Amino acid sequence: MPQIYIILISVILLISLFINRYFLIKKDLRTKLLAKKEEIAKKVKKSKQEEKPIKTSINNRKERISFADIEVLLKKADLYMSQKEYQKAEKLFIQVLVIDSDHTQSNKQLALLYLLTKRDRKAEAIYMKLADKNYKDPSIYTNLGLALYNQSKYDESILSYKKAIEIDPHRAARYINLGQVFFIIRDFDKAILNFKHAVDLDPKCLDYLLMLADTYKSAEKYKEAKEYYNKLLHYDPYNEDIKKEIQLMESYISMK
Repeated sequence: MPQIYIILISVILLISLFINRYFLIKKDLRTKLLAKKEEIAKKVKKSKQEEKPIKTSINNRKERISFADIEVLLKKADLYMSQKEYQKAEKLFIQVLVIDSDHTQSNKQLALLYLLTKRDRKAEAIYMKLADKNYKDPSIYTNLGLALYNQSKYDESILSYKKAIEIDPHRAARYINLGQVFFIIRDFDKAILNFKHAVDLDPKCLDYLLMLADTYKSAEKYKEAKEYYNKLLHYDPYNEDIKKEIQLMESYISMK
């Protein structure tokens, strides 16, 4: 009987030993698996981090290519513009805008091209888009004013020309533009006011003096008209047309 107990105890100990070893092996395997997973996760994370600079580099390279393309296209387009090959220039400006739809210079040049080729509605659309961005560029509003004027949108044209003057009040031509719109709608007092601003800024410009004299004449202010025709004669003493205008003003004055 004691031998049986000894055998049973030995078997139990042996089974216990195997069970403990099994769990130790299983635990060791689990630890190794976890370590392997962590190693793989670290490699994946590192790989993703390394991908970002590569993608950024590719994007930067694309941007550089795009900017280089724009520069080349603009140079070609400007050359065609100078040669008055407007159709070829238009295609190139449009190509630039496909790359960068907000490219300011391309938009301005394409709008100017439309103005020069009498496509005022297209010019208006582009200048309106530029105006919405509130650029402090008086040429945008001057050219928008012209596009509107050409379509007989006089009230809108006046607002646009006034905006150009607000940005740059020191250029005589801007007052001439505005004065011409007032002259067309027969608001002679406002036309005179703007032409006088232009003459004050550039008193030796004969065209401005003539516009002012003619507007006084249209407003039936003959004394003022004669005054400015005389100023014209001072700069151009042999101009027979001006002499005739002075005589005509004198006759009108005598009739009053």
